[in-house]
Amino acid sequence: MNILFFVLLIATLVACFLWVKYQRLRTEKEIAALRKLAEIQLEEACRQSVREVKSLIGQNLHDEFCSSLAGIVNQLDLLSKQSNASEIKTRIQDLHLKANEIYHSVRTHSHSLYHSIEDAEYFEDNVHRILDLICPKDMYNVELDIDKGLTQKLHLVQRIEVLRILQEALTNIIKHAKSANEIYIFLYGDGNNVIFQIGDNGMGTGKFSEGVGLNSIKNRVKTLEGNLEIKYDEGFQLMITFPLEVSMRKSMYSVI
Repeated sequence: MNILFFVLLIATLVACFLWVKYQRLRTEKEIAALRKLAEIQLEEACRQSVREVKSLIGQNLHDEFCSSLAGIVNQLDLLSKQSNASEIKTRIQDLHLKANEIYHSVRTHSHSLYHSIEDAEYFEDNVHRILDLICPKDMYNVELDIDKGLTQKLHLVQRIEVLRILQEALTNIIKHAKSANEIYIFLYGDGNNVIFQIGDNGMGTGKFSEGVGLNSIKNRVKTLEGNLEIKYDEGFQLMITFPLEVSMRKSMYSVI
């Protein structure tokens, strides 16, 4: 009897020890995940600040200088047509050419600030970081196909909105999709439109509830001036179509 009691006591102690160890490991993993998320958010915030400054400079260049120079070009063009003195006309034509060169130079620089190749490459890095954080490789097989040439054409705001939509969609998958072990993410062009698709092979409903997550996606699709389509026929399927060229001036400072 004493031996049986002793064995049960030892078994209980071992079980308690293993349970405590499991909880500790679980807590450590959760802390590590939170730390990694915080690092991503901090890095993104720093880069976002730099990009916002670059975008602001580009916007000011376009709004203030390009519009002014365009007016000068038009005025000089009119003067060159009205003047009768050949020498004055020649000088005005020279000024017209120089002003036109400045206009196109500033316009090119402002566009290059909006569409930075470095930022486009960082976009794909961010996609991989989000996947590593939300969808562990040992649990999900991810098919990722991103058109790098297209991402270089995307506006800063477009890239950030797509990343935020990706976060919300992946969070929905891991929360609601039952038995899902495959995820696909596609970003490609179709004429003047951009197509962004996310889906899984889960057997559960995987449905978005009318809450913060779905509202967030809808708001971001609205910022992109696009259309949202969600299906649950064969797993969760989300498709967003938005124009490559959109009116981003209003939404530059709405990105969070």
